[in-house]
Amino acid sequence: MLNGHMYIEDNFNEIYHQMLKDVYLAPNHEVTGVSYTLTNPESVSVNNNVRKFDTDNADIFFKWVLAGDPDMTIMKKATKHAEMYDREVDGRNPHYGPRIHMQLEELYNELIENPSTRRATMLILERKDQIFLAPKREKRSTIEYPCCISLTYFIRNNYFHANTVMRSNNMARTICYDNYNFTHLQMYLLEQLNLKLVLLGKQKLTLGNYYHYIVNAHIVRGDVKHAGRILTEKYGELTKLTRIDA
Repeated sequence: MLNGHMYIEDNFNEIYHQMLKDVYLAPNHEVTGVSYTLTNPESVSVNNNVRKFDTDNADIFFKWVLAGDPDMTIMKKATKHAEMYDREVDGRNPHYGPRIHMQLEELYNELIENPSTRRATMLILERKDQIFLAPKREKRSTIEYPCCISLTYFIRNNYFHANTVMRSNNMARTICYDNYNFTHLQMYLLEQLNLKLVLLGKQKLTLGNYYHYIVNAHIVRGDVKHAGRILTEKYGELTKLTRIDA
């Protein structure tokens, strides 16, 4: 279902193709202010013979992030693209894992001690990450600048909901991996919270919605043809696509 640039579905496959189509048809293949609600965060597959979303690699990435280890050896074995992320500036890297890992205990405490909280947030993008901007701007080197801004969780009516805020998402490539990573993090956190709640004699939580907000959704120039082939696989001839196609 499309309402402006808000998408609500119980499976990511439909959300992905709808978003990709709208961004593909937009001027400069770029849309500002996109959000989607995945009502079943366990449904994360993408069924497209052209896109070929690799859930095995996605799972390796998720487990690496969850481990909180900046060492990318396991990722380099899984994908050739990992090399471009294994860079530092003055000893600082942009990896999500260590940032998430150091904030988990406070997140658990806040959610358990104050179930109605609106403050259960983990920050990914930090002020110190501005150090990554100058090397690329000055064409000295390129280092990844975190695309994720924050992760916020809340409990309502005994449902555990997750919210991700992204400054940027590549619709042809990385969005599928981000969705897999953060929905699985939601499910992992739910599992850990429930273990703690049972020990405290409290009621267990149920998996809620996954909300994803994107400041800038785009298709980079080198991926436009690839995106077109993905959409042709899903919808047929590109010339037949319009903004109301579903």
